[in-house]
Amino acid sequence: MQVSDYLKIFEVLANSSRIEIMQNLIVQSMKLGQLSKKMDSSIQGLQRHVDKLLDASLILKNSDGEFSVSPIGVAVLNQISAFEFLSKHKDYFKNHNFGDLPSEFIQRIGDLNESQFISSTMDNWQHAKNFQLEAKEYLCGISHILAIEFFEFLIDMLKKGVKFSAILGENTIIPKGFFEKIGELDLEKFAKKGLINQRMIPKVSLTVVITENEAMVSFPKMDGNVDDSSSFVSKDKKFHQWCMDVFNYYLDKSNKFDPSKLKIQ
Repeated sequence: MQVSDYLKIFEVLANSSRIEIMQNLIVQSMKLGQLSKKMDSSIQGLQRHVDKLLDASLILKNSDGEFSVSPIGVAVLNQISAFEFLSKHKDYFKNHNFGDLPSEFIQRIGDLNESQFISSTMDNWQHAKNFQLEAKEYLCGISHILAIEFFEFLIDMLKKGVKFSAILGENTIIPKGFFEKIGELDLEKFAKKGLINQRMIPKVSLTVVITENEAMVSFPKMDGNVDDSSSFVSKDKKFHQWCMDVFNYYLDKSNKFDPSKLKIQ
């Protein structure tokens, strides 16, 4: 496919009606008359859009006169959610980036489209606390900061059998009294039961929190510092899977937990 072909696809997608045609055809192959009724549009009006979609190889027409989305069209539709997500949050991404995420996750950024954006620091922390408290099976997290308040409900979760898996960085900030608190809670006994798994990476560049029901992600600012004052949260399956895949990516790259490398605030 040459450059002119790419430009042709972008030109065709600049019309919302053509995108709607593709979204209908990916669900079911249809003839032009059926498509006209489905979209409540004239056949003449649709014909012009269909011709452009055919010319760009985004849809196909079989011998029975039925239209369907081509493999190229399917791939393009899968990328539209990424454009939608980035467009909705363009102001946010003027000041934030993707940290050191590999391109495979950036290419899947559309998986975060069905999410809620929380912009208030207080609302962000409260929401994170609430959905972590609701965990009944597991709680996974990548964090650059640990609040002393976290340990207040961690023990209760562990006693209920909730599995806790954390990835911290050498840049993770811990509060004064962190080690004393760990000693008081006797976390080692829960680790022996397989309820705690703590790992470490050189640098945490984004925050991810996941339970069996919900997930949350916060991206870093342009200066590289993670911004926990805002986040994207969702119970959507694609969103959840994206966050879990990110967590497992860093888990595979992690090393043995070494608390001496943590930064005391």
